[in-house]
Amino acid sequence: MPNILYITVRADYGGGPEHIHQLIKGLSPRFGISVACPNEEPYWQVFSRYADCIEIPHRRFSLAAFNRLYKAVKDRNIGVIHSQGRGAGVYSRLLGLLTGVPVVHTFQGVHYRHLGLIKKTAYLGVERVLAAMTSVLINASESEKEVCVEAGLYGGKKSLVIPNGVEVPPLAPGRKAKGVFTILNVSRLSPEKGVDVLLDAVLALAEKTREFRVLVVGDGPERAALEEKAVALGIADLVMFLGYVDDVEARFLISHLYLTASRGEGMPLTVLEALARGLPVVASNVTGNKDTVINGKTGYLFDIGSPQEAADKICSIMKDDRLRSELSRNARKDAVERFSSERMCGNVAAVYMRVLGLEAKTVSRRPAAIAKAAKAK
Repeated sequence: MPNILYITVRADYGGGPEHIHQLIKGLSPRFGISVACPNEEPYWQVFSRYADCIEIPHRRFSLAAFNRLYKAVKDRNIGVIHSQGRGAGVYSRLLGLLTGVPVVHTFQGVHYRHLGLIKKTAYLGVERVLAAMTSVLINASESEKEVCVEAGLYGGKKSLVIPNGVEVPPLAPGRKAKGVFTILNVSRLSPEKGVDVLLDAVLALAEKTREFRVLVVGDGPERAALEEKAVALGIADLVMFLGYVDDVEARFLISHLYLTASRGEGMPLTVLEALARGLPVVASNVTGNKDTVINGKTGYLFDIGSPQEAADKICSIMKDDRLRSELSRNARKDAVERFSSERMCGNVAAVYMRVLGLEAKTVSRRPAAIAKAAKAK
């Protein structure tokens, strides 16, 4: 049984840790799994159900942690190192360089355009060097891959696209939440998630009707500023900031629509979860979102510079039960066909086996592309 080491510098609430959870849950019967991550709630405990965990700091490089990982790679006969996100990628590529173990890296979002010239130059320079030390680079969406290629992080043949996946619960696709029309957003409250733009969209919607509520699940450095903005806009009675909650599923079940105004994603896991639960999605037309939402079929995309457009789309869904039901059915169907965790795990397993020089079946519709990318170094 080949041994895989996953590395993430986050184990708190978030799409990145949940993505690893889906992978190790799906792949643990076929591979020996170790996970390097911070000892924090909730995912240290979640990962421990399927894997041996190695503690590393939260979003910080540590030489002591690196030494522990180096020893683990040797002692556990690790065959593939798979890192998720920028910080984890530093650990993985250095480990690969020193041990000769092949490295697979998943970007989980590429954010550099907001940086100043010096920071942007440094970021792109480091990522180009790290890409050259990687066996396979995985993008979660075609648009994220385009951003990487345009930035010169690697040549187009160096990577492949494997969409994120989620479990699709046994839920009737036409189910209707009861009570006041509820709009849900689940995200870390940081600038790239665009919750400030979401509030502008809520204000525009409130000028049409106030017969709704917005649930914002998550926490982060901008929470206080966002709560203050909601008060200043006069919509504090419409927007509930819930922080992190243990039962996010319950919020999905009572919601009618999912709204995100993110400024860019790899492939947003919470949007996939919304689609899988039959929620129409109104999303900013940015990297990742535009690969996930089929405009007019599973929801609507809007220009991030036009909160009014978002409000108009939400209003049309609120007023038309038939439209909402159609979008709901399409959303769930698309999640099953394109974004199941089984499909994702099968494709990732095929990458591991080919990197290791072994044979494996894949559920991908493009197995030749995966094989080619896995051999590109």
